[in-house]
Amino acid sequence: MIFFRKILLIAPLIVSFFIFPKISYSNPPICQISTQKIADIFIEVKNNLKSVKNLNQCQKNNKTLFSILINKIDPHYIKYADISLRSTSSFFLKFLPLDYKIMQYASASLKEDRRFIIDAVRSNVRILDYINPKLLNDKEFAKKLININSSSYFYLSHKLQKDHNLIEMALKYNPTIFPNIPKKIRSNNKIIKQALISHPYNFNLLNKDDKKKKIVQELKISYDPDEILFFKKYLKDQYANSEIGISALKGYKITNQAKNFLDNRIFYQKYPIQWQKYNFIKNEIRYKLVINNKLQNNWEKKFDKYPKLADKIKEFLSKKIDDSAITSLNPISIWQISDKELAFNLYSIRKIIDERVNEEIINVNSLTAIAILGNDGNWQLDIVDAIYDRNIKTSPSYKKGHKRFYIWDLYKKDNDLAIIFKIEDEYSEYFEIYQKTKSDNYRQFYRLGGYYEHIIIDPNSE
Repeated sequence: MIFFRKILLIAPLIVSFFIFPKISYSNPPICQISTQKIADIFIEVKNNLKSVKNLNQCQKNNKTLFSILINKIDPHYIKYADISLRSTSSFFLKFLPLDYKIMQYASASLKEDRRFIIDAVRSNVRILDYINPKLLNDKEFAKKLININSSSYFYLSHKLQKDHNLIEMALKYNPTIFPNIPKKIRSNNKIIKQALISHPYNFNLLNKDDKKKKIVQELKISYDPDEILFFKKYLKDQYANSEIGISALKGYKITNQAKNFLDNRIFYQKYPIQWQKYNFIKNEIRYKLVINNKLQNNWEKKFDKYPKLADKIKEFLSKKIDDSAITSLNPISIWQISDKELAFNLYSIRKIIDERVNEEIINVNSLTAIAILGNDGNWQLDIVDAIYDRNIKTSPSYKKGHKRFYIWDLYKKDNDLAIIFKIEDEYSEYFEIYQKTKSDNYRQFYRLGGYYEHIIIDPNSE
């Protein structure tokens, strides 16, 4: 009797299991919204921004609708999307290049999704302000973050910011880490050495006793104000075109690339992009970057005369980007500085095949570096600028869509040697001078000259 009584008690549960469908709260039911209905909702929200708060559950879960609202009106509208969308890494990543601050609206699960965070850091390191803090106290994960973007060090827990291995790893490519290292650790000889190799000007941040150390004296390079005055005049005399602007904003357009050392430029082609107009909303015209296929590729062949250098570049990049991204790179510029030194720039953009991604976002890989052949027959790379598999929101406030580095010319006089880079920045262009240090590497010492007037650059002009 007891047995049959138990059967009667659980029978309704068994029946309900088979008769009623299971409900998944992580995957809400899919509902269809017509194209016309999506267009109507968009117009309604555009005319009355507060109406986005009145969307029903079905509408909040529609990827197409929210892609349009986010791209065409405001990236922060992602906060009104259903939690299922704000938990989907592939959906969320599409919009981070528009504004990294939307990371605050990601679901709790996404804020501790390691794979998603690594991809998100490629877009903007400042997303680390919004992730689960426990991840910033995980040393192995911290290594991965620093490998993608050395500025990740600034976001680590206080405990990890004292870790010598992480400090040295971050300092290798980011000299600005040094002022943020706890003062007690700054006196460590290995860290001092790495800080000075990263940039000799870190000498100024050492205490009096550390400045007297032998290792410091060997690496120290003195600040030379006369040299700055010399280069300021030299750059203007050699590379300035028309002066533009008034008073404090006055500057000049930079011209005459490779004016003095054209023979040292062993390869050059323009960046493989061009501006194209497109309709944003109704009659509003905007610009997007498209790929120009008329260019030379197969960058590895350009280094045939320099054994092992292509392998060194691939080895370095393989820790940052995937093989397809490495293969897609195009050679832009290669300069021979000396028999054992080259400066080069590799670059590619990849169109993002996804109708939900804003048309002004492109995927960029770029490496501007100086290669030095050591006495041991191995190449070392001094990184001038790098972008690793990053989705970038382009803008006509940059002449070519985003910040770019050009190897502009060399400077040689007696034993003095410098590499002159031109940087196209937002609303401006200017020079950075890289010189050789006592550590046999190249570092930026001066930023000078150029054009600073705040105007919109016409995308149709060269």
